[in-house]
Amino acid sequence: MGYTSNEIIGTKVYKLYCKGYEEAREIQGLLEKHGAIKNRPSCVKSKDGRHIDILFSCALLRNNSGKSTGSVGFFEDISEVKALKIITNTSLIAFKAVSHMSRPEDLQELLKTIVSETWGLFDADAAAILLRDDDAIVCPAYVGYTQDEIEKAPSKIGEGLVGKVLNDAMPIAVPDVENEPNYVLVSPDVRSELNVPIIGRSGAIGVLHVASHQLKRFREEDSHTIELCEILAGHAAVAIQHVESVQEREETQERLLQNASAVAVGRLAAGVGHEIKNSLNSIALSIGNVATRIEAIQGLSGQKEILDKIRSAEFELEQLADIATRLHKLSQEWEPEKELVNLNNLLCRTIKLLFGTFEKHQCSNNIHLDPKLDHLNVLLDERQIQQVIVNITLNALDASSRGQRVDYITSYHSKDQLVEVSIRDYGTGIDSKTKKGLFKPFFTTKPGGTGLGLYVCDLIIRDKHNGKIEINTKPGRGTTFSIFIPISTL
Repeated sequence: MGYTSNEIIGTKVYKLYCKGYEEAREIQGLLEKHGAIKNRPSCVKSKDGRHIDILFSCALLRNNSGKSTGSVGFFEDISEVKALKIITNTSLIAFKAVSHMSRPEDLQELLKTIVSETWGLFDADAAAILLRDDDAIVCPAYVGYTQDEIEKAPSKIGEGLVGKVLNDAMPIAVPDVENEPNYVLVSPDVRSELNVPIIGRSGAIGVLHVASHQLKRFREEDSHTIELCEILAGHAAVAIQHVESVQEREETQERLLQNASAVAVGRLAAGVGHEIKNSLNSIALSIGNVATRIEAIQGLSGQKEILDKIRSAEFELEQLADIATRLHKLSQEWEPEKELVNLNNLLCRTIKLLFGTFEKHQCSNNIHLDPKLDHLNVLLDERQIQQVIVNITLNALDASSRGQRVDYITSYHSKDQLVEVSIRDYGTGIDSKTKKGLFKPFFTTKPGGTGLGLYVCDLIIRDKHNGKIEINTKPGRGTTFSIFIPISTL
């Protein structure tokens, strides 16, 4: 334990126990009742503050009259044995769990087990696993902390000790948090802590964190403690990477199924696309002739309003004809016809052409344009992006009630070199089950719907413009579709 004989002699026994006077009194009571104790698990403190797991055997000493005059006993250091049992047990649990694990929920249960075992192994007051989530830090499993304390923890890469470990991929042991400049106060009771990186294929993907209310519980020179924690962190890494691999495989299979469905859609459209397009062109020609005659009538009441509605109808017919053509090409590799386009202007033109559609639904719209995009042109296919905006707008209007509004916001993300168009409605929202199927071909919740609108939108943005579409929705509170396109300028 590191004490000299002189330091031990005269020392109150209870000061050696981790639980102090409370445990000493309990042991004294057992001795007086039974006269002896054999192999009682306990924990004592070394001179340098480390906790040592022991088995304690002790017997009372009595004089000739039977009166207790003291006790004699010995400690057996079982810290190595205890550590080995916990590591072995956790390894078996992890192996069994990983072999049957495929869902994030399964992973979370295993991470909770690893945190619990870590907490017990080091006789700690708190433990947690924190994971990298893009530029943020999330905590899927913890023990010994309250939810409020967890919410105080650093939430961005680079912040606090956890953020530093994620950046440097090196363990950090802190004997006294008050003397650590990178420490972020989470719990006022924590005095010492250890943070070990969880190493994945691409570097540090998380941190196994363990904390103590005792000063100097964790120190850089305690290599054995750090090594044990690294073994447990390794179990977490294996589990996390296994689930990620399963998810990647499922996404690949899903993409293959979607591509197969696209071929089927193209074949289906090939049989009717030509006839549909011819009919639409005939209707558009007739409407164009009507517009020309109305323009020629002098002094016609409401002439501008009538012409606006006709132009809106012409635009929608052109969109339908274009969709029929593109559906016909879905079984082939069709490339976008890209040119430099001002996104703010494109959005305004598209919304103006949807005048009649908004009027039909008795809804309004509000446009907020990022001025940084006023003088920035982006390389894209104008017709395709216009088609995406129209499709998402139609869905937004279908989800909205009379008198509601659809908001359009453009943004420039200079750090990531992206432009964004957000389309937000305040309608019914989307439940989680429906959200999962939105970009799948033939998936629809509308009576008579084809289930192709959002599938085509995803194809245009993801495959043809290297972008992405994100959905933020809450049932009953509306939905926001955010379209992100990388900036490509000449």
